[in-house]
Amino acid sequence: MQKEAYNTTGTQLDPTPQFTFTLDGTVQDQNNGTGKLRFDNVTLGKHQVKEFVPPTWNQLSVTPEEGRVTVAGGDQCAAVIFKNMQHLDDS
Repeated sequence: MQKEAYNTTGTQLDPTPQFTFTLDGTVQDQNNGTGKLRFDNVTLGKHQVKEFVPPTWNQLSVTPEEGRVTVAGGDQCAAVIFKNMQHLDDS
């Protein structure tokens, strides 16, 4: 899983702030400062990764659509990319 985060002017943030993700609605974890997260010991087959989007962020895109992936055998990882942009709080 790869996370990309942008500030309000569109500049990519480095280090990447932590966001919370779930795998199939049960396993929960956060990305590291480089934006990466790996779920280990995932069974073969179809899965979905979802992101909790904090109130001061907008989700720009998720690839593949809706974070749906198929895990195949071997060492190949199934990748999901999440992109978010900060917005100013209107309150």
